[in-house]
Amino acid sequence: MSVLRDRLRTHYGSQWPLRVSLIEFRDDHIRQYLARSFAGSVLSEVGFIWPGMQADSLSVMRKLSTPESLPVLDADLFFFLCTRKNRRLRNFTAPGQRTHCGNA
Repeated sequence: MSVLRDRLRTHYGSQWPLRVSLIEFRDDHIRQYLARSFAGSVLSEVGFIWPGMQADSLSVMRKLSTPESLPVLDADLFFFLCTRKNRRLRNFTAPGQRTHCGNA
């Protein structure tokens, strides 16, 4: 982990550490995994930080089901949890952005 942390610090320079958000698109909502989730704890160990409520929450996940809740997805860098079922993520990717969800 320390090698990866050092590489990220070197790559991002004064912008490091980046604020992250970890999300998964579902058919009827978006799941936001927080710092206390397993994946969140790994990202924290690497050195990423969590914005606002994501860092302080005692929960591991939050369900976002209305457009009004989208502003809480504030971050410098987004990680998307991808499964075979939610490869539709390609529909949410702007031109020029990269996604690594299977064949997306």
